[in-house]
Amino acid sequence: MVFQMNGAEIKTFFEELVEDTPNSVFVYQLMVQAEGRLQRKRNWVSLVKVDATQTATSGDIYTTMKTSPTDLIKPLKLYVGTTLPPYQPIPFQDRIRYKDSPYFYYVDYLNLQFALTGKQGTTATINLYYKHKPTKIAAGITPSWMPEEFRPLIAYEMAHIYQGGVDGDEVNYRMSPVQKSIYKALLDDFIDYDVDLELS
Repeated sequence: MVFQMNGAEIKTFFEELVEDTPNSVFVYQLMVQAEGRLQRKRNWVSLVKVDATQTATSGDIYTTMKTSPTDLIKPLKLYVGTTLPPYQPIPFQDRIRYKDSPYFYYVDYLNLQFALTGKQGTTATINLYYKHKPTKIAAGITPSWMPEEFRPLIAYEMAHIYQGGVDGDEVNYRMSPVQKSIYKALLDDFIDYDVDLELS
């Protein structure tokens, strides 16, 4: 059997760490929380995607909304055609302030839309590079955005949450910092790996 560390295997790893078998529903909820924490640590290269399905059309203004990708966490860079430099993000609540200024954009996260400010003079493809939300981890789901050797990070983060708060007692409070130190060393290695990808 190939060991890939899907959700079920991460669950087993976690139970070995805490020497306990909490309710499965709770464990998977904890797993989703731990993976989300890890995803927010940085803009991991493996979470970056590009969407080129939207078009800037001549005559568009700051209220001409475009559809955001459904798996968008946050935008990273936006290009209109081959125009350089990339457009700069502004807060949604500042869209009126920048409505006549070109080369800016804002995101309406509630409605999964975005728009360019200023008045567009040409028609061109919008290339939106963004951090995406991968498929939620579950029993049969492998967190494929992480190399296999770093997937124990999720179990260690789960153990830290569980032992430090959810099921905290004198023994668990002593164990949690030890596991957190292992987690930190593994996280540092994962960050080094990611930096190498950025520079390659």
